[in-house]
Amino acid sequence: MYTSTGDDSKTAFVLSGGGSRGAYEIGVWQALLELGIRIDIVTGTSVGALNGAIVTQGNIETAVNLWSRLETEMVFDIKKDTQILPKFDLPFNLGGMSLDTLSAYAREMLRNGGAEYTSLKTLLSENLNEDAIRDSVIDYGIVTVELETLQPHFLYKSDIPQGKLLDYMLASAACFPALKTYEIDNVKYIDGGYSDNLPIGMALDKGATHVIAVDLEAIGVVHRKKIMEADYVKIIQSSWDLGNFLVFEPKNSKRIMRLGYLDAMKSFDVFDGNAYSFIKGQMDRRSLNTAESAGKIFELDPGLIYSKTSFNEKLKEACDTYTLQMQDRIKSVLNDISRRKVVNLPNLLKRISDKTVTAIILQKQLQGDKNHPFFAGKAAATLFKQETEAANYIIRTGLYRTPGDYLR
Repeated sequence: MYTSTGDDSKTAFVLSGGGSRGAYEIGVWQALLELGIRIDIVTGTSVGALNGAIVTQGNIETAVNLWSRLETEMVFDIKKDTQILPKFDLPFNLGGMSLDTLSAYAREMLRNGGAEYTSLKTLLSENLNEDAIRDSVIDYGIVTVELETLQPHFLYKSDIPQGKLLDYMLASAACFPALKTYEIDNVKYIDGGYSDNLPIGMALDKGATHVIAVDLEAIGVVHRKKIMEADYVKIIQSSWDLGNFLVFEPKNSKRIMRLGYLDAMKSFDVFDGNAYSFIKGQMDRRSLNTAESAGKIFELDPGLIYSKTSFNEKLKEACDTYTLQMQDRIKSVLNDISRRKVVNLPNLLKRISDKTVTAIILQKQLQGDKNHPFFAGKAAATLFKQETEAANYIIRTGLYRTPGDYLR
């Protein structure tokens, strides 16, 4: 239980690296402010170092406004119109990154040793005040790594020379080789994630008694042993894909800020749920787990706060819409199953969408099918756990009671 209120207690807010996923950290900070949790120490790596400076400065409006308008070209000096990779007129991306963005990064890596920081440095200069950060009662630290020796540097603001604070922040965020190394006094630095992407140990060494850490689950070294050494540590991370860490896009930033806020609130027991957020106490643990399976399959919005009633209404609406669209396909599969035309049913179900699989399992359960070995035994529940949980939740909550309720 979180009880950091005494004079001897120190709460550290530890922020991991993760590029554009950093908007999630600002959402967590919004929740901590709303909950009235005092922050005494901030440590961060890469984007966590940049966000940590804003937290130390103490201006949530600046953080929200900044992240709500960030685009890739505002952060790094890349030009999408200059490509070195072949241009494909194909509607796909790689890990959330479009081909033109990928080719722009590749161009900078191969021709210039990585993207430049001019845009990011200007952006930070306009929104951060070194004196305000140094004068803050919050202690602030960052992690960076020397390129030549790979020696890590764990630096608090008191360790950094006056006028160099912004430079060391950028050194912490030098995500080489996508970005250039960052040079300070003839020494080249790279991203702190090469040494410690979640600097909990740094906060503990400073005397933190309570640690609230945000893990963006990006590439980088995480020292799990240090996490175990903390007397109180709460790690907040998302159940959802937060996007490609090199692609900054306002719509996604707003989405993941909201997720960060809700996840922090759930972490402190304000709401129930894991992937989704529910009003406290309206569902038991079993119902929550199966409700979330159904929500994921039918793609309900994780940015909302649901009552049991509102969740079920949204779920039924999504089920009805999908069933109407795919009614012929669902009926065709069900007919093949009933006529035993399916030689290998599991392989068939693995080739169709999770929504259709859920619809098939739901229909068979509504029919009370005791004859088909796949549905009568444990095979369906074992191979298609989430889909079976979703179907069970839909039946148990009475959204559909008979086969006729489901398929028209």
